[in-house]
Amino acid sequence: MTDFDAILNLESEWEEEGRQAGEKEGKRQGVEQGREIGIQKGRDLGHELGYYAGCAECWLRLYDTQGSGGEEPVPSSAADESGDKPKARKVLEQGLGFDYGYCS
Repeated sequence: MTDFDAILNLESEWEEEGRQAGEKEGKRQGVEQGREIGIQKGRDLGHELGYYAGCAECWLRLYDTQGSGGEEPVPSSAADESGDKPKARKVLEQGLGFDYGYCS
């Protein structure tokens, strides 16, 4: 290989070095940006879950103190003859049924 051939190959060598450096930097920045977006979306999801859990808990307490639709108040331990709780109470309890343990 002559000196002239080496000069002609410089551009392609530098292009390859730049591409490799760009890929390495892109992966590093991708991980950082992914982590930031994951934290933001996780916070948003937690906020939304907390909101709906608070609503369900509030409705459940209102149901226990005021009854459903003009009926007598229904205590949380109330069940009909078959042992089933009223449907409205079951639905509200299911809304509160997810595990909060993973948040701590």
